[in-house]
Amino acid sequence: MARVYGQLGLNYDLDDGRPFIYCEKFDPKSCAPNDPQCPTLEKCYAEPENRAQRLGCMTVFKYVTE
Repeated sequence: MARVYGQLGLNYDLDDGRPFIYCEKFDPKSCAPNDPQCPTLEKCYAEPENRAQRLGCMTVFKYVTE
């Protein structure tokens, strides 16, 4: 079942004025796939030097392959 973060209609939060969305990160070196706490939740920030970048209301899954 999917997890829901945030409020409907609001696609980002602010952390000291910096916009971010919540992302799920899976790093196979740091946790086992059957671990209920894996993947982990982290904040994904917009790049401040890229003013054209927008944080969208979407699913973001970060998979570490290294």
